[in-house]
Amino acid sequence: MKPSLFNLIFPEGDNLYLVYNTLHGSILEVDEQGKEAIQGKMSFDILPSEYQELLTASGILIDDDFDEMKEVQVKYERFKYDKRNLLFTILNSYECNLDCPYCYEKKNTEQIALDIEKARLIIQFITQQIIKNHSTGLSLFFFGGEPLLKPDLLLNVASILRQWCQANLVFFELGIVTNGTLLSPEIISQLKEFENVFIQITLDGPEKVHNRRRIYREGKRGTYSEIIAALQRCQQTNFKIKIRINVDRENYEQIPLLLDELIDHGLRGSKLTFAALTPLTKACALYGSYLEARRMSSIIASLWEISLHKGFRLDISPKATPVYCGGLTDAAYIIDPYLDLYKCFGSVGLKEHRIGYLHPEKGFIQDRAYYELLVRNPFQFRKKTCLKCKLLPTCGGGCALGAYNLYGTYHASCCDVFTKIIEKRVKLFLQYRQQIDEH
Repeated sequence: MKPSLFNLIFPEGDNLYLVYNTLHGSILEVDEQGKEAIQGKMSFDILPSEYQELLTASGILIDDDFDEMKEVQVKYERFKYDKRNLLFTILNSYECNLDCPYCYEKKNTEQIALDIEKARLIIQFITQQIIKNHSTGLSLFFFGGEPLLKPDLLLNVASILRQWCQANLVFFELGIVTNGTLLSPEIISQLKEFENVFIQITLDGPEKVHNRRRIYREGKRGTYSEIIAALQRCQQTNFKIKIRINVDRENYEQIPLLLDELIDHGLRGSKLTFAALTPLTKACALYGSYLEARRMSSIIASLWEISLHKGFRLDISPKATPVYCGGLTDAAYIIDPYLDLYKCFGSVGLKEHRIGYLHPEKGFIQDRAYYELLVRNPFQFRKKTCLKCKLLPTCGGGCALGAYNLYGTYHASCCDVFTKIIEKRVKLFLQYRQQIDEH
């Protein structure tokens, strides 16, 4: 037997250590003797047989002649081309009623939106993809701009696809990424007609901080109270709600105060995600409040711990996900009002990242970027740093758009802030495991 290439060992105190295997997602506690055996400093034979069996079943020990790197590559390719569940995100408009300082879509000033004919083409494309790939699930998301500026089209498209999925025994989920200001009682009532609804709403800090940043396009402030009211209304539904909290140099110190305000508003237990604002494209570079990655990592880790302690929900379970994000798989597409297709939210509207477009007669016409993104392979990057990294099975080389921004190519690695706090993530997961599992 030999130790896996993908074991991370963290000290836990009192002669105990945590071993996290990134290929299998397994976590075990071992003593000093077990740690030294896993590190190859002593023979595995000294360990009790049941100990050896547990380490083997967890993928922490493997056969001498087993090539783990091939297993990682197979899992990577299998995940990338798995189309059992499809994710389509529709930008029904680039318009937005807010004027956030860090918005990367400000360049899209044309007042273009989907019309009925374009919506029909999108519906046809989605149903054809489900049939072609024998898919059993459809996640239909709406993004913008602000998608609820055009609620009628959104609800009509969603209703048609929901009915089609029901008739064809396909699981259907509706998702909306919204700023929350237009999530009125009437809209919520209409969304209740759908069985599986996910909504993501963004906050930028406690009331004073948020209202200074997320303002209306005409200059009016005060979006915080409207968003809180929308979140409170959603509590009376069975929607899956996630509050995205943007983090940068200007607001990170105030976020604990936001958490207290959420508790005061009856929103303790809400599911949170902390988003590190990062300049992924040239359009982002004008905003000057980004934090250096290592500093941001420390801040995110601290916010995780504070949030869990205060009773909020976080999805920080260590996962063995071979591909960095859904946008790098062949099962996810973003369609904008021009009927252009993209893979990444951060690239929408940037023609150099367009992967194709929908043609009225010919259907999906792929562009060069479609193939460039899908052939992206961390096992073939010119720099071999990924092949030496124990986190490879969990990130697949990182963010393609980030790599493009740094190096002018998708075919390079780009580590995100979360790779630097994997030890904190594992330890918080174990500390709050019951709370996380209950959710």
